Amino acid sequence: MEALGTVITYIIAISGGFLAALWVASIFWGYQDIADRTLDLYARLFAVTLIVLLGPIGVVLYLVLRPKRTLDEAYEHSLTEEALLREIQEAEYCPKCKHRVERDFVMCPNCHSDIRRQCPSCSRVVEVFWERCPYCTESLRRPDS
Repeated sequence: MEALGTVITYIIAISGGFLAALWVASIFWGYQDIADRTLDLYARLFAVTLIVLLGPIGVVLYLVLRPKRTLDEAYEHSLTEEALLREIQEAEYCPKCKHRVERDFVMCPNCHSDIRRQCPSCSRVVEVFWERCPYCTESLRRPDS
C-alpha cells in the first residue's frame, strides 16, 4: 500500500513539473509571438501578463486578441500596396479617350488617335508636341506648319 502512495506521489510530481514547464514555455512563446507582431510595449506587457496570470486560459485569450499579422507580413503587405500604387500612378492614358496605353505606343489602340510619333530620321518614338528629336536632333516640324 505504501508503494502505491509513492507511485502516486511521483506521478503527481512529474505531472506538476510538466505543467509548470508548459506554463513557462507558453510565457516565452507568448512573449516571442507578440514581439513578432507589434512594437507597442503596452501590448507586449498585456499579452505576457495575460498568459502569466491566467495560464492556459490566458493563452487562448491571447490567441483571440493578438494582431492578425506579424510585423514582417505587414511590411510585405505595405510593399505590395506601394508597388501596385506606383504601377497605377505611372500608367499612361490616351489624352482623347482615357484608355490605358503603353509608354512606347504611337497610336491609341482604342480610338486610333496619335499619342506619339516616330522621328523620321532615327525612327525613335517621340512626343507629338516636340519640335526636335532628343536622340538625333532632327527637326520634327511638319512641312505644312
